[in-house]
Amino acid sequence: MPRLAESMIFEQLEALREETKTEIEERLRKDKEARKRANEQEKSKEEAARKQLKDAGTPIEKLEKDDQKRNKEGLDRIKTLREDLILGPSRLAEDIRHQAVDKALVPATEAGRAALVGRELYASDAKFLEHIEGEVGNPFATPYDPHTANPWCWASGAGWWTSADITIYSTFWFYFYPWANQYFSVTPNVTFHGFYILRADDAWWNSKYAKVECDVRVRAYQYNWKSEGVFGVINHGDDNIDYSTRFDDDRHFYYSFLGGAGDLAWIRVMVRINAYARGDGSYAEINFADGTANYLQVPHVHVY
Repeated sequence: MPRLAESMIFEQLEALREETKTEIEERLRKDKEARKRANEQEKSKEEAARKQLKDAGTPIEKLEKDDQKRNKEGLDRIKTLREDLILGPSRLAEDIRHQAVDKALVPATEAGRAALVGRELYASDAKFLEHIEGEVGNPFATPYDPHTANPWCWASGAGWWTSADITIYSTFWFYFYPWANQYFSVTPNVTFHGFYILRADDAWWNSKYAKVECDVRVRAYQYNWKSEGVFGVINHGDDNIDYSTRFDDDRHFYYSFLGGAGDLAWIRVMVRINAYARGDGSYAEINFADGTANYLQVPHVHVY
């Protein structure tokens, strides 16, 4: 079967992008509604707890004042931590060397790399897309450079139990022409350079928590969407935590689907990050954006 003209490839890509945009918007809408319901319930709990403690003669004002002091000290430390985590040289040269070695490990003569043709970011809050150089909308951005992503987000809680969270999706698009009717093994290579920060100071009279998540989601399209593979990368959180760390890693993820010979097939590689914080002074941040040392790449996808 003859291969499609470039214009038809990009026409198909635009259609898949629109479907993905609708899919993610629906996910974000449901997440927002769930957070609103949760906070309404937590607000009722906080009001009941305040009344109960006040009736018992508990010095609520002193507890909150001491808590606010600790929160300020903690957030001041976070500013210093961020400065240290942002600094550092780019690791791009090292990444290129790793990618060259990885290229040599393609396991069969028929195997190859799927071509990278596009990338978008989607956010539950558009302010986290303002730093992107490219076409920026709400809640999406299409960068001019499809090779490197710079997602980041942070969340801070409020009150005794009120929570907030932010989610960012970075989507990379690859295509190839299957050479046989068979199951294809797909191994995206994802390079992570970033950091995350967590702070929560839970006490007996409130409910605080901070958490960050990162996962990779791989899905194929040929004639229709195939099932999605979801792979956890970071899942770290606690109610009493004061923690920060860099995250520098190069990982491969395994996925497979049944493809038909000769017809264009797409691989969507999506990296999701999420920051969640509950209670005043709680803070969560995951960052692959600030400084030259921090970025995220999907340099290639092996297919065999």
